[in-house]
Amino acid sequence: MSELVNVMNATHQGPWRLYGHFALVALAEILAREKDALDSSLSEPLVTCASKIIEEEAASPSAYSHYLQVRACRLLGFFGTPEQEGLLREFCLDSPVPALAEEAEAALLQIRSRHEEQQARPGARQAESSGAAATLLHAQQGQDAAPRVM
Repeated sequence: MSELVNVMNATHQGPWRLYGHFALVALAEILAREKDALDSSLSEPLVTCASKIIEEEAASPSAYSHYLQVRACRLLGFFGTPEQEGLLREFCLDSPVPALAEEAEAALLQIRSRHEEQQARPGARQAESSGAAATLLHAQQGQDAAPRVM
């Protein structure tokens, strides 16, 4: 799969640009069904490609631009980070094309939700572990304070 991502990156220039964009869209549709199949090392290049599609299609619109931008927004929703929020707002959120604006809004919600979930995990673990430590300490203190029968 990494070879496919490399080909898509290489086709962002010249006459093959549109084919690279369609290849990314096809890959996004596959990954939408099999999110767990993606190697984590590939998510960054895919996000970079999706970001380029949004910017390039906005700069040089074609008959397929909105379709490609909607699919790139969907890919950013699956794998994007808070760094892509500005891009989605600038190029997609206020689009006169309802499908693009809706997909951008959905992508923003997914990115925020995933980011908040990732931020909450370490705190939840820490609270659980400190709670467990407090319970253990309380149990030990209770044992020490209990009267001993001889």
